[in-house]
Order: sequence, then C-alpha cells, then structure tokens
Amino acid sequence: MAPPVTKISGETVRADFNALESVVHYARAAERLGLWASERRLIEQHFPAPGAPLLEAGCGTGRVTLALAELGYTRITAFDFAEELLDQARHFARGKKLTRRIRFLHADATQLAGAAVPDGPSTDAPGARAPPWSPRDSRACFSFSTA
Repeated sequence: MAPPVTKISGETVRADFNALESVVHYARAAERLGLWASERRLIEQHFPAPGAPLLEAGCGTGRVTLALAELGYTRITAFDFAEELLDQARHFARGKKLTRRIRFLHADATQLAGAAVPDGPSTDAPGARAPPWSPRDSRACFSFSTA
C-alpha cells in the first residue's frame, strides 16, 4: 500500500526551487541539454508555426523556452514562481541574444485562473490545475477536474 500523499505548501515548493542546489542543477540543464529528442519531435509535429504565441508554465531556468526561441519561435511568454530560476533564464536569454523573442514573468501557476497574457494565449483553463510539486518530492502529479 502506498504511503498517504500529503499536500506540499507553495512556500515549501518555492523554497526548494530557489535553493542554491536546485538553481545550479536546473541552470546546468538549461545551459547544456537543450531539448530532448522526444520534445523536439512533439514540437515539430504538434506546435503551430513559429510566429504563433506560446505560453510556457513553469519555465524554470528556460531549458525549453530557450530551445523554442532558437527553433525560431518569436512570441514566447514563459513564467515560473521561483525567482532565482527566472533570473537564470533571463541571464541565458541575454547571453544568447533571445530577449526579443521571450518575455519572462514571475507568476504562480496556481493563481492564474482567468488571467490574460498579453500577446499570448489565455491562461484560463477551466478545470485544469497542477498541485504544487517540489524537487524533493518524487511523486509529482497533475490532475484534471471537471468542476
């Protein structure tokens, strides 16, 4: 029988992602990895033309965001609620001269209901929610409700 799952607070998640060890881990991934082959295939098969607006929730240090900009996407809005990770994403975007293609925002995905992102898609997704996840928690999950 699986142990009971306890709810993680937003403050715990934020603290975990803003911890130096997490920032270094994700910054290295953004700098060295780029897209996985499976991500590249999904983008090539299912994403709209590069001029279409894209919204990336939980962009972290920008590994996927930067790769999308390098693939030619020019209207990317990316957000995360871990400020230290966003600082790294902005740093990498400046270094790669991609700041005109990407707009980074500090935002909490659990607090976006009904929010409109200028120049991008609406973040209002009725019934969709992502419970807080922490790098220390290997039981990351997403849920979808019809409520």
